[in-house]
Amino acid sequence: MNDNSLRELCEMSANRLFEQAEIAHYTPKERKDYEDSLKVYREFDAETRPKSKFSI
Repeated sequence: MNDNSLRELCEMSANRLFEQAEIAHYTPKERKDYEDSLKVYREFDAETRPKSKFSI
């Protein structure tokens, strides 16, 4: 792993931690809205992602 890859990985990890800390302060309605939005995104991503010939 080169220095750029390691730096990117560290940045992604830090961003994820900051996002989780922010979500922890959401109201119950904000959290539900966030989770619903995330579910829609994941379903969309799963439908639009190219299927691998090795998929189960």
